[in-house]
Amino acid sequence: MSEDPGAGRASDFVRGRGGDPGGRRGKVGRTLRGGSPPKQDAGSERGTATSPRSIRAKPVRITVDLDPSLHRFLKTYSLDAGAKGAAVVRALLEELREDPELSGRLRGRMEDA
Repeated sequence: MSEDPGAGRASDFVRGRGGDPGGRRGKVGRTLRGGSPPKQDAGSERGTATSPRSIRAKPVRITVDLDPSLHRFLKTYSLDAGAKGAAVVRALLEELREDPELSGRLRGRMEDA
């Protein structure tokens, strides 16, 4: 079995070492170690950034652990609304961002917990 000469260990990738001819590993390593991220050109393929929210074009996947009763509620609500659970969570986050009263209630609930 032949080994790819450009392939390094995962730890080399994170530390920014390894034989990546495109130099991508070094940029990732610097960002992970707290260095400044690579600068984005105004005409890059991701588009121009007009606000901090629009920098990334691809969605970011998150994982959330839910109590079984909350998961059941989300599934039931989603089914009744004819939407996917992820769409419900996205809509809730938009509401939270746009409604200062809701934001205040949520902060109070988190402080009580």
